[in-house]
Amino acid sequence: MSALGRRPLIMLLDGSNTHTLQIARELKSCLSVDILGVGSSPRAFLLRSKYPSLRAVTKSDSIEGYVEELLHLIRRYRPDFILPVGYSSVAAVDIVRSLMPACATWLPSTEVLKTCLDKAKVLEVARRIGIDTPAEYGHILIGSSGSNGANLDMASLATVRFPLFLKGSLEAGVNLTAKIDTADDLLPKYEELKSRTTDGRVLVQEYIDGDKSTIGCAFLIHDHNVVLSFGHEELRSVPRTGGSATRIRTYLDPVLLQDSARLLHALGFDRGVALVEYKKRRPGSYALMEINPKFWASYTLASRCNYHFAAEMVGLHLGLPIKKRRQKRALEMVFPLREAGYVLGNRDSESLIASAKAMLWPPAKWDMSLYDLWLAVTPLSRFIKIATNNRLSRRHR
Repeated sequence: MSALGRRPLIMLLDGSNTHTLQIARELKSCLSVDILGVGSSPRAFLLRSKYPSLRAVTKSDSIEGYVEELLHLIRRYRPDFILPVGYSSVAAVDIVRSLMPACATWLPSTEVLKTCLDKAKVLEVARRIGIDTPAEYGHILIGSSGSNGANLDMASLATVRFPLFLKGSLEAGVNLTAKIDTADDLLPKYEELKSRTTDGRVLVQEYIDGDKSTIGCAFLIHDHNVVLSFGHEELRSVPRTGGSATRIRTYLDPVLLQDSARLLHALGFDRGVALVEYKKRRPGSYALMEINPKFWASYTLASRCNYHFAAEMVGLHLGLPIKKRRQKRALEMVFPLREAGYVLGNRDSESLIASAKAMLWPPAKWDMSLYDLWLAVTPLSRFIKIATNNRLSRRHR
C-alpha cells in the first residue's frame, strides 16, 4: 500500500500519451488510489498534470535500458499495480514480470502476447474459425523472404486487382502500412517497409475499399472471461489509410463483439485489454485487420462513455470498490490536436481548411478538456512544484 495515505500505488506508464492522461483521470475518479506517473520527459502530459502523487522520468531509448529503469522504480517505490499503456511499455513489462514474477500487472501470457502482435498468425487463427479476413497476395512476390530483394511473378500479378495494402506482420509500435495503387509502386514500397520491420515480413493484402471506416471491438479479459466490452467506429484517422482516430463514435454491434470475443478465446487470450479491429466491406460485412493487446489511442471515447477498462482492471485485481456511472451508448468525439499535428506535418498533401471542417462539423465532443489543453500549451515550470515532489519521493525511499 502507498505511504501516501495508505492507498494503493499504481505505476502508470507512457506519460507522454494523451490518452494516458484520461486513464489517470479515470483511476482517480473511480478508485481510491495514488499514482506514480512515469514518462520519458519531464514535459510529459501526465507528469505535468495534477493526477500523480509521485513522478519519475525514464531516459533510455532501448528496450533493455527501459526494462532496467522500470526494475529500479519498482524496487524503489514498490507499486501495487503496474499499468502499461503503449506498445513499448507492454513489451518492457512483459520482460519485467519474467524477472520479477511478484509484480502485479494484467497482460496476457507471453506466448499469447507474441501471437497477438504477429498479424499473420492472428489472421490464420481467424480464418480457421470462420472470421472473414483480407485476401492474401504474398504469392505475387518471388524471393520476398530473401536478402537480395523480391521480384514480381507477372503471371500471378495479372490475377490481382489494385489497389493493394501492405503492412508489417510484426507489431513494431510505429505505422508500417501503405496503400499501393499500381504495380509500379509495389516493389519499391514493399522493400521500404521490409527494411523498417524487425523481422523482414510484410503482408500483401487486398485493399478493403467498401467503407473508409475502421471498426474497433475492445475487451477487458480476466481468466479467459469477458469483464467489459465496447465498440467504436473510426470515421477519420491519421494516417488516412488507417492509424489513430481523429473522429470516432460509439458502434456497438453485438454480433461483431461476439465474433471478436470468440477470436480472443481461440487465441487463448487470458488476461488484459485488447482491441480487435475490422474494415467494413459493406453494411453488415467486416474483414479482420489485427489485434492490439494494449490500450488503444482513442481510449478516451470509451472512458468518457463510462466504460472504465483501466479502473475495472485495477479495482478487480486489488479488490477495491469501483465507483460506477451509467454507461453512454451514443457519443461522437474528435481529436483536434492529433489531427492538427498530422496536417501540419503533411502540408503538401493535406488541406488545413478541410481538416478544420472535419473537426468542427458535425459538432462532437473534444477528447481533451480545457485542463488538458492548458497542459498542452503551458510551460512545465508552472505545473510541477519540485519541492513538494521531492518531499513525497523521500517518503518512498
